[in-house]
Amino acid sequence: MPIKKYLLAGLLVWLPLAITVWVLTWLIGTLDSVFGSLLTGLGTVMPHSQDALLDTMRAMRGLGVLIVLVGLLITGALVSNVAGRWLVKQWDRLFTNIPIVKSIYASVKKVSDTLFSSNGNAFRKAVLVQYPMPAPGRLPSRPARPWARWPSSWVRTT
Repeated sequence: MPIKKYLLAGLLVWLPLAITVWVLTWLIGTLDSVFGSLLTGLGTVMPHSQDALLDTMRAMRGLGVLIVLVGLLITGALVSNVAGRWLVKQWDRLFTNIPIVKSIYASVKKVSDTLFSSNGNAFRKAVLVQYPMPAPGRLPSRPARPWARWPSSWVRTT
């Protein structure tokens, strides 16, 4: 009986599920602890008659995730109009003028714009690029902007 084969097959089935559950549990716990801290701060400025409500809200598991989702929904609705787009441009201009934040923000913005592009052309085709020498070829993704004069491609080097 191929015990090693069955053990590996079982591991390949359960490992992604276990890691997914672990990451989601960690994320929900983190968001709940942040929301609980906000409720604690809110409890210092609210009247004592609201303490029972704050304690009930603090005990609700997953309420932090719900608050984040509602916040994302409201933010998306606000930035979808002309005034919201202007505000996002100002936000981008602010963060691209701060020296250390500029490199981090610009990198994350480029990756998220590529991954969540609405035209659906992100990472559609693979192209062969000779990197760093002519002999070994690497397979990067096709650039999201093929019309650009100097298109950039992501090249996996590991």
